[in-house]
Amino acid sequence: MNIDQEIVESSLQDSILPQEEEGEKEENPLEITSASPVLDDFKMFLSAFHELKDAEEKIRFAIEFMRCRLTGFVSPKFREFWEVRKLCLPFFKDGLSSKTRADLWQQYVDLAIEARRVKEILDERSSFAYEQIDLALLSLVQNLDNIEDSLSQIDPVEIPTEVRSLTSKKDNYIIVQKKLHFFNTLATKVNALRKEVIKTDMRVRSKNKLFEKLSVCGDRVFPMRKDLIKVISDDFLEDVNGFFAQHFAAGQSPQGSLYALREEVKGLQSIAKALTLNTYSFTETRFKLSSCWDILKEWEKEKKKEVNEKRAEHQQNFEACSLKVQEFELFCQQEVALSEIEIKYVELAKTLREVEMDRTEVRLLKERMDLVRKPHEAKRRQHLFDVQEKEKQEEATRLQKVQELRLSLQSLIENADTLLLEELSAQKIVLEEMYKVLALSKAEKVLLERLFKQFKDRMLDAKGRSLLALSHDEREQYAGLEQLLEEKKQRRQEVKSQIESYRKVLGGSSLDFERAMSCRELMELEKESLEKINKAIFEIESKMKEING
Repeated sequence: MNIDQEIVESSLQDSILPQEEEGEKEENPLEITSASPVLDDFKMFLSAFHELKDAEEKIRFAIEFMRCRLTGFVSPKFREFWEVRKLCLPFFKDGLSSKTRADLWQQYVDLAIEARRVKEILDERSSFAYEQIDLALLSLVQNLDNIEDSLSQIDPVEIPTEVRSLTSKKDNYIIVQKKLHFFNTLATKVNALRKEVIKTDMRVRSKNKLFEKLSVCGDRVFPMRKDLIKVISDDFLEDVNGFFAQHFAAGQSPQGSLYALREEVKGLQSIAKALTLNTYSFTETRFKLSSCWDILKEWEKEKKKEVNEKRAEHQQNFEACSLKVQEFELFCQQEVALSEIEIKYVELAKTLREVEMDRTEVRLLKERMDLVRKPHEAKRRQHLFDVQEKEKQEEATRLQKVQELRLSLQSLIENADTLLLEELSAQKIVLEEMYKVLALSKAEKVLLERLFKQFKDRMLDAKGRSLLALSHDEREQYAGLEQLLEEKKQRRQEVKSQIESYRKVLGGSSLDFERAMSCRELMELEKESLEKINKAIFEIESKMKEING
């Protein structure tokens, strides 16, 4: 194939290829506007190109321009490249030497191949960028479709407990700010994707598709975000205004602690930064809270003035009380009774409580009072110790006597069958005298009374045995048995009353387990006593019938 045929075929191919490239561009690719620097360069090239007379110079100048359009810019200028390529193609037919034509043609073809290769790479890159942006948009749409799941993964905004003015709407702030955080994130992503689409080289058709999808997402994100910002801004501004009106209105004195108000203002300022507020609400709340700081500073100045005045008053009170404490110290150095010192101490302590002074000053004066009272207090404690020891000894003696009385009663009850009635009566008189002089507790009294009742039963049994032993005078025996029967019946009535009393106590619900068990044991003992008395009554009645028979 000769060089002329190659030129013709190449021109046929180029007549098709630029049309395909131009199909992706605007309709008039050679239209020049003075506002575009790139087109101005191209215009300058055309002017210089047409001024050249020699075909070789024109081809070399065009090849250099084509090479610059491929490598001299951040993004290749394909439109200008193909236009210049088409422009210089006819000049290969002009009078050129074979060697020159071959060299220039090789450069011309290599640039065309390189341009196609670069175009393919850029197309692949644009396609990849399109796919990635489309995937990002798909993820964004999925987040919009599953708002509840996305909200559950967002950490709630912190509303400090010290900020009491927001307590009533705390949950509402947390919920709305959660949604705003979600929509803020999506809005940032939409804007970032829009910028990415703008700066990414791809076909206009592809960009338009992505812009349409971004527009749909934006319609779902930005209006909702705007409404939420308005809601939370209005609520926060209303709460701040309410807080200002409650605590910082004109002519109002501070309510509560200045420290608490300062912490409240500080908390509101930090929350204003954490919440997504519109410009108006943020500016208004910032102005209100700044006004709060100014008012707080004025109040703190007044507070410091009051504190200084009160401190001077406290100093005067301290000096006056110090003189009274000095008098108390001199009084304690004299030989006086401890009771008088205690009276003076109590009066002076009461005075210290009533007079306004710092705690440290009051503590200092009390330490001086305690120091001078300490020796007398030691004597008082020794006296109390001696009294307690004496009481312990008396208590030990009393317990010993109670123990002796209890043991004596138990011994007599156990040995009653071997003793005469006269001996038992004498012992009873002695034990009753001991019982009368003893100071007994309730439990001790109950125990001893129960032993005396048992002892009485043993005495009645002894009396019955002595009467049954009388055989010479049946009339005297009968009279004694009749009196014994009456005493036994009285004793039986006492035992029955006691059993009934125990039964009522057990029927109540106020006893604990141990008291209930003790009461049950006592009732069983009384029942045993009742059986013995009934048996004794039966024997006495039988003996009386025998005497009458």
